[in-house]
Amino acid sequence: MSEWSSQPVTSFRGKALPERGTPVGSAALISVYDLQLPTPPRLAAIAERHASIEEWRMLTPRYRPAASFAGHVVFAIKWTPHKCCSVEI
Repeated sequence: MSEWSSQPVTSFRGKALPERGTPVGSAALISVYDLQLPTPPRLAAIAERHASIEEWRMLTPRYRPAASFAGHVVFAIKWTPHKCCSVEI
């Protein structure tokens, strides 16, 4: 298993971020565990300022989750939409 990335990036699996940011939540889990899953329709990252576009939710550092599996799972549930049994939650 690799370390939690703390390096800002400008793209993630072909999806450009609106500004440099550190992927968190689902994006971090996919990256760290090298999950071969379809990229979710909306991801989140930590950046210097808030921004929201169709594919990305950019949040300020105060929203950064704990650098752990549990921290990123909780973040993903709270801040990014997911479908469960064909119902968006």
